[in-house]
Amino acid sequence: MKKILYFFIIILFTSFFTVSAQHSKIYQDIYEEQFKLSGADKLEENLPEESSKILDSLGITGSNWKEISNLTPEKLFNEIIDTGKSKLSTPFSALLPVLAIILLNAIINTLKTSFGSQHMTEIITVVSALCVCLCIVNPIVKSISSMAIIIKCAAGFMLCYIPIMTGIMIATGQSISATSYHVVMMGAGQIISQISSNFLIPIMNTVLGISVISSLSPRLNLNSICDSFNKLIKWILGFMISTFVGFLTVQNIVTSSADNISCKTMKFALTNFVPIVGNALSDAFSTVNGCINLLKSGMGAFGILAGGAIFMPLIMECSAWIMFLNMCAVTSDIFEIKRVSGLLRSTSKVMGTMLAIILCCMMILIVSTVLILIVGGNR
Repeated sequence: MKKILYFFIIILFTSFFTVSAQHSKIYQDIYEEQFKLSGADKLEENLPEESSKILDSLGITGSNWKEISNLTPEKLFNEIIDTGKSKLSTPFSALLPVLAIILLNAIINTLKTSFGSQHMTEIITVVSALCVCLCIVNPIVKSISSMAIIIKCAAGFMLCYIPIMTGIMIATGQSISATSYHVVMMGAGQIISQISSNFLIPIMNTVLGISVISSLSPRLNLNSICDSFNKLIKWILGFMISTFVGFLTVQNIVTSSADNISCKTMKFALTNFVPIVGNALSDAFSTVNGCINLLKSGMGAFGILAGGAIFMPLIMECSAWIMFLNMCAVTSDIFEIKRVSGLLRSTSKVMGTMLAIILCCMMILIVSTVLILIVGGNR
C-alpha cells in the first residue's frame, strides 16, 4: 500500500514540475517575441560609445530582465570607481601646473624686496593669473564642449527610447498614460537637444570668459554678473525639474486609474461575455499582459541604468574639476594670492553650473522612468 502511495506522489510531483517547465517555456517564448518586436534589442546601439562600454562591463547588453537581475552592487560600485579614476586624469594634469605657479608666486613674493620695486607684487600676481588661465581655460572649454555633445547624445537616446516605452505601455493597457508620457517626454527631449546644440556651449563659454576677465581686471566688477547668472540658471533648473516631476506625477496618478479600469473591464468582458472559451481567453490575456509588464519593467530598468551610464562620467568629470579648482583656490588663499584664488573660484562656479545642468537632464530621464514604473504599476 505504501509503495502505491509513493508511486502516486512521485507521479504527482513529476506532473507538477513538467507543467511548470512548460508554462515557464511559454512565458519565455512570449517574452522573447515581444522583446524583438518592440525594438528593445536595438536600443543599446543609440547609446554613446563610452556608455555602451560601461554597460558591457556591467554585463548588460540590452533590456533583457535576466541580465539586469544579475547586476550586483559590487559590479556597480567597481564601475563607478573605475569611471571616477579615468575622469580624474584631465583635471589633475591641468591643475598640477597651477599649484606649481602658486608656489612659485609665493616664493617670488617672499623675495620681492630684493627687486627694489613696489609694484612688483602686482605684476607677479597678474602674470601668475595669466599663466593659470593658460593652464585651465583650454581644458575646461574642451570639457564643456564634450559635455554638451554627450547631453545631445542623451537627448537622442531619449527620442529613441520613449517611442519603444510608449508602445510597450500601450500593449499593457496603459494607453492614456502612454499618450501623456509620450507628449511630455518627447517635448523634453527636443528641448534638451536644441539647448545643448545651439545655446549651451556659447553661453557657458561666455560666462567662463566673463569670469576670467573679472578676475584679471578688478576694476571691471563683473563678478556680480557671473554670480547672478549662476544663481539664475540654478533657480530656473530647480523650478523646471520640480514642475516637471510634479506635473508628470499628478498626470500619471490620474491616467493610471483610468487605465486600470480599462484593463479590468477587458478581463471582465472576456470572462463573462465570451461563451465557452471566455475564461481561457482571460487567462491568455493575463499571461501575455504579464510578459509585457515584465518587458516594461526591464525596459524601465535599462533606461535608468543607461541614464546613469550616460551621465555618470560627466558628473565625475565636473566634480573632479570643482574639487581640484577649489583645492587650488584654498592653496592660493593660504599664500594670499587673491587674484588667482578669485579666478579659480569663478571657474569653479562655471563648472558648478554645468554640473547642475547635467543633473537636471539626468533627472528628467531617470525620474520620469521611475514614475512610470511605480505609479503605473503592473496589472
